Amino acid sequence: MKFLALFLLAQGCFGLTTTQLSAVIADLRGIIPPTSQRTERMDVLGGMLRLPFHDAFGSGTSPDGCLDPNEKDHNGLEVVRAIVDPVCTQHAAHLSRTDCWALAGNVAIEAAGGDAVKFRFGRTTCADEQLVVDTDLLPLANPDGNPWTHVLDVFNLRGAFSVREIVALMGAHSIGRPSSDPNLNSGFSALPWVAGNLNGATLTSAFYGDITGRPWEKSDDIPGEWLHSPQPGGASDSLMLNTDMSMVIDTSSCNFGTNGPKTFGGNGGDPGGGGPGGGGPAAGGAVSNSGNCAFNAEPYAEVQRYAEPANQALWKSEFSAAIQKMEELGYSTWSVGGIITDTRLCEVTDTSEACDTSNSASTTEPSSNSASTAVSSSSSTSTTVPSSAPTYFDGFLDRTGLTKCLFTVVVVVVFVVVFTFVSFACF
Repeated sequence: MKFLALFLLAQGCFGLTTTQLSAVIADLRGIIPPTSQRTERMDVLGGMLRLPFHDAFGSGTSPDGCLDPNEKDHNGLEVVRAIVDPVCTQHAAHLSRTDCWALAGNVAIEAAGGDAVKFRFGRTTCADEQLVVDTDLLPLANPDGNPWTHVLDVFNLRGAFSVREIVALMGAHSIGRPSSDPNLNSGFSALPWVAGNLNGATLTSAFYGDITGRPWEKSDDIPGEWLHSPQPGGASDSLMLNTDMSMVIDTSSCNFGTNGPKTFGGNGGDPGGGGPGGGGPAAGGAVSNSGNCAFNAEPYAEVQRYAEPANQALWKSEFSAAIQKMEELGYSTWSVGGIITDTRLCEVTDTSEACDTSNSASTTEPSSNSASTAVSSSSSTSTTVPSSAPTYFDGFLDRTGLTKCLFTVVVVVVFVVVFTFVSFACF
């Protein structure tokens, strides 16, 4: 039986090993600029996280590793794909491009100071990217009506996301910024969402405190954009979009008039609003609301919860869990009698003796308490893939190789039966 399992492993019937996963993670980390190159690091981290989000919400009902080349909402992603896709191609024998994009987002989260995201593999990639059509399936920055209603519609079209999960995911805007490349212009100012945040290269819940803790002026020049200036009339250092603000207010309900300032947030006196994530109004104080904007009570409660400085670790944990759910939309894993029958998403395990090819050839499902491999994080309790991890296989069939593997199993079984029959008949 051990010989049979090793033969099937050689045929590619079993999935990703921890050694292979470690190599992909190392190569993805290698494309991230060092902290000394803050602006470049911010743009790459933001792009690596944006890539799996657009893949999950761009087309179909699940990530498929393909983006509509004609969809303007994907502008700028070709830049990050130019550095991520070569890594994916290098490891294509072990990991689909869809899996690789998800892993790239997880690696970016870790590099930006976030919690580890549990990674499972087995996603498929579309056959022809040129045939993909993505049309108005991503959250719009400036939708008609109450933007929060639009955000709910987009997320619930894909899966049953709770308000808390949606608000947690929106915190991805704490890293990165709209593209500053004139050829890839998003139409918005090339400013980070959180000012003073190492140029937007750190994942932080300060994003939530800033929405109400700092004053934001609605732009007359760029629809859907709100800007913050440290000094009245001075240069802006950060921005929010209508969809960001909609976690607190219905931006379509604001009545600013024609002459006065179009501002929301802050305490009405301190232009700094207590600094990035400083709490202040977000922690329960009065919020300046010159336009009498209506509040979106349910998401606002979650914003207040995450805005508490003591809840940064809580938000990071819930953010990572929501990211995993987003990356796994439309996929599932199950077993019959402990034997995996569909491994659309599979775990890489490095703790179970049953998964060690040097000791066992079991194809049973790992126990529920075995630690699963995740992108490492200093604050995480998940099992970290060591840089020199031993080779294991987890008994899960690769989805794309399922037919090949089943055929191989049938051939081997038939051969064994025939050989046994002939042996008994002859001797």
